[in-house]
Amino acid sequence: MSLNLPAESIPIPVIVGLICGAIVGYAIYKTGSTATLHWFLVGSTCFLFLIGAGLASKGVGFFEYYVFAKGVGGDVAETGDGPGSFQTKGNVWHLPYGNPEPSSPNTNGGW
Repeated sequence: MSLNLPAESIPIPVIVGLICGAIVGYAIYKTGSTATLHWFLVGSTCFLFLIGAGLASKGVGFFEYYVFAKGVGGDVAETGDGPGSFQTKGNVWHLPYGNPEPSSPNTNGGW
């Protein structure tokens, strides 16, 4: 978003972000021994692990799809859950269960 703005407008958000980050970091450092903050940090760490795991699985899935598309000539006719749209051998990242796409006959409309 900031790439289409003039260069003079970028330093102010950076300075404000650094100041806010330092204030929040200092507050966490000073109140680090409280039980409420401890459980907040445990919960937010678990949430970040879930986000990271989802990003990693999507990345590996897209990479496997790319390798499969290059292997079959770059033009995969189907890009969904149907036969021939993904490589089934060794593919543990393609999970069609709960897919809300109406083109998937096996999922009954999602979760």
